[in-house]
Amino acid sequence: MAWMPLPWTYRTESFSNGTVGLNEMEGFPVFRALRGEFLTQEILPGLTPYFRWARTPLGSLELAGAGSALCGLFLHQQGFVVLLAIGAVTILGLVWPWLSVCGLGGSLSFTQSRCREGDQVSALLSLRNRAPWGAWGVSVECGRGNNDPGPDDDLRTGLAYVPGCCSTERIVDFIPRCRGSYPRRPPRIVCGFPFGLWSATRPLVVGTPLLVWPRTFAVGPIPDVRVGHSDEGLANRDRAGDWGDPLGVRPYRRGDRFRHIHWTQTAQHGELMVCEVQASAAPRVLIVLDARPEVYSGRGPSSSLEWAIRVAASLAEGWISQGARVDLLHGEGSIPDLGGSIKIRTRTVLDALARLTPGNSQDLASFLNSHRYQGPSREVRVVVTTDLGLQGLATQGWRRPEDRFVVLRVGAFGSQMAANDSVSLCLAPWVLIDGPDPIDSNLRLVGREVAVGS
Repeated sequence: MAWMPLPWTYRTESFSNGTVGLNEMEGFPVFRALRGEFLTQEILPGLTPYFRWARTPLGSLELAGAGSALCGLFLHQQGFVVLLAIGAVTILGLVWPWLSVCGLGGSLSFTQSRCREGDQVSALLSLRNRAPWGAWGVSVECGRGNNDPGPDDDLRTGLAYVPGCCSTERIVDFIPRCRGSYPRRPPRIVCGFPFGLWSATRPLVVGTPLLVWPRTFAVGPIPDVRVGHSDEGLANRDRAGDWGDPLGVRPYRRGDRFRHIHWTQTAQHGELMVCEVQASAAPRVLIVLDARPEVYSGRGPSSSLEWAIRVAASLAEGWISQGARVDLLHGEGSIPDLGGSIKIRTRTVLDALARLTPGNSQDLASFLNSHRYQGPSREVRVVVTTDLGLQGLATQGWRRPEDRFVVLRVGAFGSQMAANDSVSLCLAPWVLIDGPDPIDSNLRLVGREVAVGS
């Protein structure tokens, strides 16, 4: 029979100076309790779900009441006095919050309908107390949403006292750290005064909701579309065309129009010289956002998914402002460019990205090869994904010459994987982002020169 160490066996360690030190005694929970772990760790984690109620204030009073009743039955009748006192505190702690909120009602409205991550916005909180008595210790909470960014992203405020039979208004300043629709959950009035044993709630009406756009950065010029698809429009491009601002002069070639001949330069050079002018074209760009949650890491506003959305939003907004026709494709569907002014097209894209919820289970190769995702055959396609998202791409049939890949390193965005342990890339990306800090500089370098070299 093999020798097995006993649960209370001592463990020793050898130190660099040659001495042998005694660590801790391991085994029974009593030894862990003697080391003080009962203050910071679970001693019996298997029983925690059954005793979680005892950690609440109301559960503690119930245990104290049970102990007082046992003392009154078996030791002395004065234990019942303590039981009555605990019962009075419990009843008061349950009834008072309910009486405080039974007459409360109101609404929560944001002063603007849209903003960006990190912008400070104001919300108007209107409360009306129909009861003749006042309410102390009232707070307003909105809870967490699907992105679960944390309590710092919740809209919370408190009022020390709400008088009876009157209305109260208050302006609340709020800074959203993550995109989305706010309030993430229906707001409610919460009151746990005076002891916090139980919190009574009442719903609030949402007046004007808030849509938070993703944060964007300045980007470089639109990719060169000499091999791409473009529509005629009013956006001047730095390429030869039929009308616009002059770009320069060149020697005459057969087929040039005579009305473009620059006669002054012709007289100076002794040969026909033609004046080149800008072209009026609206290049088409398709931005594909890989929205599979399994290829991203982290949670909340610092996750790699949120940074990928910010990159896609920056490219779309920047290129729309430069005159491009931008179509956006993500896991939940597509956002076609339906025309209109630059402001309307930008708002349409940013609204959709603000409401985006990841959920596409299709791998990137099938996503790019799918017929409905191809778009115009000569369209420049920019794919925003991560190094994990590139894994599994087929060597043939998934890439076009016009494709550009913007790749984020998962290990640099809150992942348990170290940055130097990143996944090897199966292709040379157009833009490689190694963390949140260089995103601004990387996007500024995006331009025509980089696109031609891919």
